[in-house]
Formats: sequence, C-alpha cells, structure tokens
Amino acid sequence: MAAQSYPPEGVRLKLARAHQHLEELRSEIDTFFESPPFRLALHTDESGLNYVLRGYLTHWLPEMVPLIIGDCLQNMRVALDHLIWALAESTGEEPPHHTSFPIYLNPDAFHERNTDGRPTARSGLRRMEAIPDDAQGIVEKLQPYYGDDPPIHPL
Repeated sequence: MAAQSYPPEGVRLKLARAHQHLEELRSEIDTFFESPPFRLALHTDESGLNYVLRGYLTHWLPEMVPLIIGDCLQNMRVALDHLIWALAESTGEEPPHHTSFPIYLNPDAFHERNTDGRPTARSGLRRMEAIPDDAQGIVEKLQPYYGDDPPIHPL
C-alpha cells in the first residue's frame, strides 16, 4: 500500500475547517444566551435570618455544542500532525508510523529515554524524530511545559 502524503496545504485546510467549526460554535453559544439559560431566586432559610440565592436552569446547552467543540479540536490536532508529517516527508525519507506532533506537560516525559539512550516509544522525542533537527527545536519550544501554567496552555 502506498504511503499517504501530507502536503503542507493540508495543514491550512484543516485549520480553515477548524475555523468554520469555531464560527458555528460562536453562533450556537450566542443563540443559547439570547434568552438567559438560568434564573436566580432569593429565598430565606428556615430560620428566616439567612438568605439563600438559588440558580435554576431554564434550558440546556444545545446538544450540538460538545460535538462542534470535538470537531474543532480534532481538526486543530490533525493540522498539527499533518505539519509534522509534512516536515518528516521533507527529508526525503518515509516517516515512521508514530510520527506526530508531541504535546507534553512535563519535560521529563518529553525527553524520556531507554537505558541505552534512545527515546522511549512514549517520549516526545520519538514522535518527532523524523523531522529536521532545527524543526525539532522549534516544536520543543512550543511545548506546554515551557509556559507558566502548562495545564491551560493553548496546546
């Protein structure tokens, strides 16, 4: 079976599709908030001395919203993988099947190596070993562990 080629324009197309999903998401959210999805009611407790503020949902988030979010994130993720695959193909070699854009919160996991010094199967180094060295350095600098708060990093 012939290898699938990932031309760089595939990255742009996937990002364009993700942008379409974002626009659809904005529209769904705007529609959701056109009428307030909740109401508040102030009550007193049994003693009559304390106030209790209760919130009530008046309608649920449209069921399409999580699906749109998933589609958007999937397209963004695939765009990153297409980018890495295209970089790997630029070397003239067939990229290994594990080639993908690494995303790591922890530098130790990213740099994990076997006792013989080779990157482990789960390390970020292994996922991008087929791309040029200068591109590897750029991808590493984009890792969430370089940020102030890795769990909320855009990647």
